[in-house]
Amino acid sequence: MRSDRPVGNRRDAASAALGYHDYDDHDISLMLHDDAHEDDPRLHKRLIGRGERCVAWLIDGVVYKVGRDAGNRYEHEALTAWRQAGAPWAPPTTLWTVLDEWGFECVVVAMPYLPDSGAEVDPARLAAIRQAAPQTCRDNYADVDGHLWLIDGGDIEHWPVPGSFPRPGQVSGA
Repeated sequence: MRSDRPVGNRRDAASAALGYHDYDDHDISLMLHDDAHEDDPRLHKRLIGRGERCVAWLIDGVVYKVGRDAGNRYEHEALTAWRQAGAPWAPPTTLWTVLDEWGFECVVVAMPYLPDSGAEVDPARLAAIRQAAPQTCRDNYADVDGHLWLIDGGDIEHWPVPGSFPRPGQVSGA
């Protein structure tokens, strides 16, 4: 998965940010169970999750998390640091600064949509994630065709030590 190009785009990040504040718990609960777009959810804008600090919109194959600016910045910086250290479980992310419905700046973090395949998780791969996020729960990582991804960088408690993971093509310990 390439990390040298931006994930998503400003238009879709703005679309995710608009109206974010207008939904109460009941509205969000209804949207999370809306089956209207089950044919191919990657092609539509739909609410796919709600966490402690944000809601997640799926728009054209990209997840846009709208919520607390500091939390979104932390998630992006933590996943970027681990990815740069060579962690294979850290997906690329992009921060988009857009205006919300009231004209205030809103920071949105975007990452690829990584739907869980439901396969049994390899304990060694999960152990690698737990180096950074020891308390992460099953909802916050996804197995995509045998590749394990941490999909909630807000769970990261520990930052990488330089050389924690070998770079692609580098032999471990070299």
